[in-house]
Amino acid sequence: MIFFAILIILGCRSPIEDTSFQSTDRIYVIDEITFARRTDEGVWGFDIDEHISQESDATGCHHPDGIDPLGNEGIDNAMSGLVPALELTEAAAIEPLIDEAIRNGNLVLLFEYDDSTLSMYKGIGAPMVGTDGKLLDGQSFVVEEQALQVVSLQEDFNTWIGFPFALMISLSIMGNDINFDMSQGGIRIEEQEDGSVIGSFGGAIPLSSLLVIANDDQVGPNELFVGLIESAADLFPDDEGQCQYLSVAFSFHAIPAFFIE
Repeated sequence: MIFFAILIILGCRSPIEDTSFQSTDRIYVIDEITFARRTDEGVWGFDIDEHISQESDATGCHHPDGIDPLGNEGIDNAMSGLVPALELTEAAAIEPLIDEAIRNGNLVLLFEYDDSTLSMYKGIGAPMVGTDGKLLDGQSFVVEEQALQVVSLQEDFNTWIGFPFALMISLSIMGNDINFDMSQGGIRIEEQEDGSVIGSFGGAIPLSSLLVIANDDQVGPNELFVGLIESAADLFPDDEGQCQYLSVAFSFHAIPAFFIE
């Protein structure tokens, strides 16, 4: 039983502004996306609700916020606590399928940025892949003319942080497309000495969307998956005190690329 057949970025939501293609020297294609996991150094993510939740705090449904490796408090990334358990379910297929989608051209995500703005684009067509199965750096891509997302950046200790960041995502599950939004999040990028970029992006996912996936008739319900998601929801409680969103963050690696104008 497989929950996730492929991940495709359909689009992103951003304020109405000029999102037409503009070339700069800082252009990258994302060649790896994984869940941002908890480590001894902390966990990457974002303060989505602008509140530092404690275990005794009903605002976060009694889920304490994390601390990132830079020491920032209030980090919302409840999914990071679920990853070890989810790897024992069909959800373990998510990361391999994301990797496959990147390599076969279904998830070609590029961004360009300067010191103040980041623009993200959807690439068209399959990328060139080396004998190691990884994307080749320095290749050129055709991208959709309109940017998927444009965010303002702030520099912070040689990294750039952008808010607000949102993705509209479609999951193809056993041939059925199910859409959900990741909203009210952020993106973080950090340049590396080898010319690559590492970073993370994340946001809030509606609990209802995840439960639809878990209970899809074509897949069959997974009680463990449903229970984990429901118990981990940590954002925006309803009148009964039940959080309606789950915070999530992904780590990514990106390599230099070019746009074909």
